[in-house]
Amino acid sequence: MIVPFVSAHFASWPLLILGLLFFSPHETMASSFSSHNKSSPSTSASTPRIVELAAKISSSVVQLQHQLEVKGTPTPSFSEDQPESLPADVADLKNAVLDATAELHELLLDPLMLLFKFAGVCFILLLLLLFLPLPLPHEEKN
Repeated sequence: MIVPFVSAHFASWPLLILGLLFFSPHETMASSFSSHNKSSPSTSASTPRIVELAAKISSSVVQLQHQLEVKGTPTPSFSEDQPESLPADVADLKNAVLDATAELHELLLDPLMLLFKFAGVCFILLLLLLFLPLPLPHEEKN
């Protein structure tokens, strides 16, 4: 019977809620909207968001490259002798580049593709919660 199976797995509803909060398109679009509203006063109101993002990516990459040169760390590449990660003190610059490129990517996607991108993560989480055997809180393991 499917009802006890589904209800037993929804005992882990906090995981489902957390998954929907962290991986929902609303959260991502809301965060990009709020970051757009927090732009510096020197940015004109007529500058398109994609131009702002491209400028932010460009300036952050230049700063990142400068910091890597100062530290003697090679530029990220796909070569075999590449270090596994960048130094920890350039994490803010790396995150600025990654955040701006992700937002630019999302802005340039067609609306349907954007829905597929984020709905896929929520759907996978839902499938995992439904079909992954999770013990109920009152069950004891022997």
